[in-house]
Amino acid sequence: MQKKGLGLYLKFSVIISGFILIIMIAAGYLVLRYQENYVRSQLQDTGEILLSQLAESVRRGIQTGDDLFIINAVEAAHRPDAGIEEVYVLTAAGQVLAHNEPRYIGSELPPVEDALLLKREVQLPGYGEYQAAVRIDQEMVNSAIRGVRARMMEATLLILAGGLLGAGVLSGILTRPIERLGESVEEIAAGNYGHQINLDRRDELGSLAESINHMSRRIEEDRKELVEKQRLENELRLGRQIQHTLLPERTPEISGYNLEIEYESSLQVGGDLYDFFRKDGKLYVFVADVSGKGVPAALLMTNTLASLRALFLDQSVGPNQLLEKVAELNTLIVENFQPSSFVSLFAGIIDLKTGILDYVRCGHNPLLYYHSESEEVVSHQPSGVALGVQRRSEFLERTELETLQLHRGDYIYQYSDGVSEMILEDSDRLGREGLEELILNYSRSPELLLDEIFSRSDKTRVQDDVVLLALSRCETNG
Repeated sequence: MQKKGLGLYLKFSVIISGFILIIMIAAGYLVLRYQENYVRSQLQDTGEILLSQLAESVRRGIQTGDDLFIINAVEAAHRPDAGIEEVYVLTAAGQVLAHNEPRYIGSELPPVEDALLLKREVQLPGYGEYQAAVRIDQEMVNSAIRGVRARMMEATLLILAGGLLGAGVLSGILTRPIERLGESVEEIAAGNYGHQINLDRRDELGSLAESINHMSRRIEEDRKELVEKQRLENELRLGRQIQHTLLPERTPEISGYNLEIEYESSLQVGGDLYDFFRKDGKLYVFVADVSGKGVPAALLMTNTLASLRALFLDQSVGPNQLLEKVAELNTLIVENFQPSSFVSLFAGIIDLKTGILDYVRCGHNPLLYYHSESEEVVSHQPSGVALGVQRRSEFLERTELETLQLHRGDYIYQYSDGVSEMILEDSDRLGREGLEELILNYSRSPELLLDEIFSRSDKTRVQDDVVLLALSRCETNG
């Protein structure tokens, strides 16, 4: 009887061990192939990205006639540490226009051996055809693959050794518990994520059962979280739609003036606001930036906008009452929102007949004034504290009203942080200095200025809402 039992035990152990061996060999082979392909793909993807950037740089360099720009682009793409061994640009005649090795410039392309060569044609009407290429070092590819194979072999041997040792222990106790586990897993797979396995064991199978129970609970929790997340996303999407309906849809036509507004929202609810309206021969203009993101910021934004309209639309507000009305808005925010909530605000009143602008700057960005006569941009930064930070008396002490005379041909610009912090296509931030430079270059056309700013921006990396207001007094009243 003992021999029979021992023989069955050994037979079952051998069967399990053989099965484990086959599984490990097959899995190891598949994983190894996947890892090898992954290494090759990663290096090739790196080459393709650098090649795309290089091709674009070649296009720009050829169009501008800047050979140095192309050479610098080649040097930037040359990354031996990432497997990019050689980078060059050829003319249609096969001459080397740029090369990471300067000695090859102007000569024929040297022979290429044991390499992955990625090429891209750059066709420029009127300039001819060029070819950009990067060479991936084959030895680095092979070295990376050898490293993957070595690590995979070590991992496979360790896992296989553990599996073979465990086969002897598991051979006599797996059949019925595994069936129960299989039935429970099928129940979970059928959609009953709340199902729990009742397997009273204190061995590996018991741990496996508890792990499956934990997994099913997590799946159920994740499913509920996903449903809740989708609900919140729908609410936020609705909130954004509501916010957009509150903002003015178009700028008014004002005789003798040109008003332009550019607004771009980020991916979140909250952010910036703007408003303007005419009353009693005056133009009221507001630009504000609300702290934070999400629903709290959205509530503060909508309340601020509603309060502005209530304070300035219900009665005639002249320059002398401007600071007082803004102080009332500050009090509303202090008394109804958390201390961490605040709003930066630009509020101005323009006499359309005289061109006199009275305004306050409550913690907001400076007002940029372009003088057409001197062709310079002046930054105006009267003192002012953000709304919601201090009580009425301190607010009035630290905030001043400033008056400017807007002459014919002059422009004023006001903006939110999203403009100065905008990330451009070259990953630099625009900054106030960059904005002032663009104003000088496009001083006669605010519309072109706005188009130029947004054409340079990397729209995939918009981090904040963007509001840019441009107001000019026309040289004639037409």
